[in-house]
Amino acid sequence: MSVLDWLFGRIRAVAVMQEVAITPAEDTAPTEQECFKSPTLLAGWVNQYLLEGMPLSNNYSLLPSEEIRKSIGMTYEQSERYVREITVLRMAGISLFVRENYADEFWLAFSANLYSHLARFLYTGQGSTETIGEVASAVESYVDASSVKDESRMSSIYMTRVYGDSDHYLVLKVTGVGFLSVTWLVDSYAVFRDAYCKVTRGMPYERFSALSKAFDELESGTAPSSIEAADRRSLTS
Repeated sequence: MSVLDWLFGRIRAVAVMQEVAITPAEDTAPTEQECFKSPTLLAGWVNQYLLEGMPLSNNYSLLPSEEIRKSIGMTYEQSERYVREITVLRMAGISLFVRENYADEFWLAFSANLYSHLARFLYTGQGSTETIGEVASAVESYVDASSVKDESRMSSIYMTRVYGDSDHYLVLKVTGVGFLSVTWLVDSYAVFRDAYCKVTRGMPYERFSALSKAFDELESGTAPSSIEAADRRSLTS
């Protein structure tokens, strides 16, 4: 299998994320509706379902094959960074959605809590290699780049964080490996958007989007909903 085969035939874990994200909580307090109204509770909800509910060990199946790892000289350290960066990007996708659809003060409070959960999740029992501030900086760099649809910048951030010390850095960059970052962020954004719509609107995003579009067509001059306008899948168009 070549690097290109791996890149374009990669496993996308979005189906697993969807299964976790839309699983309703049972016999818990507060309710999911309350969680999506509180930055602290929402960060806790994300931690429970999209961090603790998706162990890092799951990400090892997304590594390139042993043959490819050898061909690109992928070290143990790079493999570990690769595995963890998938989770960083998933959280960046969620953070982007929250920033676009909640007030700024909500996003800031949510982020402060999320970064603490994320840093602990990434490095507990492994020996911390990044501070909470460094993890926060990574997430926000991805969010800033994706908010303006700057895929090249996202790729560069990813390449520096995962393969910055690789002897094959330029080859990997030219091949487009860094654009995996866009896939993982966009998939996570879509999954969280669907969860948000189910909890706050009582229906999946696809149905909510269709209804919003129908109302917009009926009422001339009505602007599209913020959720509709925030469809980050346009990042890959």
